[in-house]
Amino acid sequence: MLIEDTGLHDWLRVGQGVVTFSDRAGALAGIELINSEYARHRRAARRLAEEVFATDRVLPALLNAAVP
Repeated sequence: MLIEDTGLHDWLRVGQGVVTFSDRAGALAGIELINSEYARHRRAARRLAEEVFATDRVLPALLNAAVP
């Protein structure tokens, strides 16, 4: 996954699975990096999705914040 650097590296590991950029040159470099090792980045992105963004991890905190 290639996304703009908005400071998410403060709470999310980036570099494999998530590659960030802050300008056009960085975006192009990120594309090249991902394409050069696509299978590794794909696996890392899948692991990240399962570990960080899985429903059983995200939903309880969201519900607790929404329903006091």
